[in-house]
Amino acid sequence: MISPYFGLRLLILGFEKGINMAIRLGGKRIREDAGANANKYSKVDFEKRFGIKLGSNIGVTGTGRQVGASLFAVMLTGFLASLGFDICYTEVGVPREKTALLYDSFAMDQRFSAKGFVDFYELISKSERVIGISNVESLAFGENIQKRDVFAGKGSELSSGSIDWRLISPANIQEGVTLDEKGFVRLQSIARGDYNIFDIDSSSDFDFMLKDMDALFVVASPLPSRMIREAERIKEFKLLADHIKIVWVINHMNGGVSKREIKRVFRSDNMLFIDELGVQNLYACEYKCTYPWADEECRKQFWGIFTKVSLR
Repeated sequence: MISPYFGLRLLILGFEKGINMAIRLGGKRIREDAGANANKYSKVDFEKRFGIKLGSNIGVTGTGRQVGASLFAVMLTGFLASLGFDICYTEVGVPREKTALLYDSFAMDQRFSAKGFVDFYELISKSERVIGISNVESLAFGENIQKRDVFAGKGSELSSGSIDWRLISPANIQEGVTLDEKGFVRLQSIARGDYNIFDIDSSSDFDFMLKDMDALFVVASPLPSRMIREAERIKEFKLLADHIKIVWVINHMNGGVSKREIKRVFRSDNMLFIDELGVQNLYACEYKCTYPWADEECRKQFWGIFTKVSLR
């Protein structure tokens, strides 16, 4: 059953075969790009520079809503998978508060049409078993495979790494699914990747998740009016720096932003600056049903930043 949202998408793209082709082409481009950069930056390089061990939890959150935290988390996931890591990506939030879903953006109903998309929010809300199940994709992105096949290294494409998606689904919103703190802790505890990435809602209601992160990327807007409104939240994250490795990510950088003022506000040496991305790139990815790292401009911009990350 294809949702009304994708009914519109199908009309635009033509037919389902076109969608599958777009997904495969997106996978082909990223494999070629990863191969071209293999000699410049490798899995070993990242492990040496990054400064946290395999199996660690990496949190990504924002000082407020709509600052680009999810895009950063998704791009970091794609980057790590392209190096050969097996990544577990978990979306942490309240379904009914979502105005847009990664599930829809990435056409998960099409990607997992063969074996079905496992709805972890629904299973945990019903206290059902969630061990031993997954939504794993190889870097080929379009071939759904079993987790045991990924770890066994079967097939030439599987050596590039994989992503296991735990996302909020449209059904979670329609059925009013909610998780309590115990449910979110359970969602966190079952992540089993080389690195586990948690895309955490910016609300302070989820601060209990932060203490279990080995590293935390905090995404912020450089707009002065937003920094003023989010000053208390920024202060709260600064206090966490004594217990968690924190990297500030200043998104939407442009010629009108004063880096000097930004550094004065955040007072940290651990800062990443990301230039403003053209929204046409992200729109094009959704219409093509591809991940944002399939877009050359997005990929080059983020890949250049991630190769400089060091938490040592």
